[in-house]
Amino acid sequence: MDRCSHRLRKAGLADSRHVLDEQVSFGEQTGNGEIDRVLLALDDTGDVARDGIEERCEGTGWCCFDGRHGWKGRRRTTDCHGGTLRSGRVTTCYLAVDVGGTKLAAGVVDDSGRIVVRDSLLTPPRDVWPTLSRLILRVVAAAPTELVACGVGCGGPMDPSTRSVSPLYIPSWSRFPLAAELEELLQLRVSVDTDARALALAEAWCGGAVGVSDFIGVVMGTGVGGGVVSGGNLLQGRVGNAGYIGHVVVEPDGRPCICGGKGCLETYCSGRAIEAETGRPPQRAPAAIVERTGVMVGRALASVGALCDLKLAIIGGSVALGFGEPFFHAAQDELDKRARLPFTSGFHVMPATLGPRAPLIGAAALARRPQELSRGFG
Repeated sequence: MDRCSHRLRKAGLADSRHVLDEQVSFGEQTGNGEIDRVLLALDDTGDVARDGIEERCEGTGWCCFDGRHGWKGRRRTTDCHGGTLRSGRVTTCYLAVDVGGTKLAAGVVDDSGRIVVRDSLLTPPRDVWPTLSRLILRVVAAAPTELVACGVGCGGPMDPSTRSVSPLYIPSWSRFPLAAELEELLQLRVSVDTDARALALAEAWCGGAVGVSDFIGVVMGTGVGGGVVSGGNLLQGRVGNAGYIGHVVVEPDGRPCICGGKGCLETYCSGRAIEAETGRPPQRAPAAIVERTGVMVGRALASVGALCDLKLAIIGGSVALGFGEPFFHAAQDELDKRARLPFTSGFHVMPATLGPRAPLIGAAALARRPQELSRGFG
């Protein structure tokens, strides 16, 4: 137990009462003291069922990577056949990291797209890298098996030639060498791409775009980003920022944008913009703002659909998913009015089927794709 306690302290977890944010906590029993025998708890049995651990298992809500369940380390009485933890052991796992202007998240995702461990922290106004690195190290400490690679979804823009990121809502990270810093920290292969392009990969891997060759994935959170899949390939663009729908102009001579332009979609539809306009968080935005946001997004999608020959948009992120049906209805109505060409008619908008899990699953998708296919900076 002493050796395990030491490793937990190094990861920022002095004892089992330090809960890994909302989803995962360390249990009180550690078997033989090795970190891969620590009991991990999901926050409710619904999550357990979704992550493939059957509820009939002894000690429901708990999974132990040495093949045991329950507080007392009792042998399991029923096999788990959900896929994630068959025989209590995960075979291939990826470290997934999501860097947002509001929240930093990290997790361990298996090769079927299931999140095994996850944790998150609010993005601090400064000292972002020290905070992120501590978060990552404690997630790595909880990994049930060796991690084979790391994928990172991050707000853009970014520069693959220097492997640097310059997220607009993290001003202290101008040309920050994120990939190099992570490789030094982890000694793993690291692939970094925009969060929206990661979401597109996630939905194509195990979400609503499985089998779809042409679509756009959009993330609406602190900012607004996009990733376009065309002919089954994730479009890269000249310097790796293709699909950045947040800076499509929707109001000529409109509001000034953080990018330096005017009237960009992001100046009206990002969480930051909505909060600045209403004086309240997006989840409390009035109905008129929700509807207007949908209209603006539908307007932008009509242009992108005509430009890229698309008929599906999958939208995720806390703003869009929080607004829910009224937002998606308004976006679809506006798109139906504007996408009238034969090849754009019937352009459909849908919420991300992976919900709030999409950012980490998308980051894992970046890690698992061969470098020549992802074309990110892996």
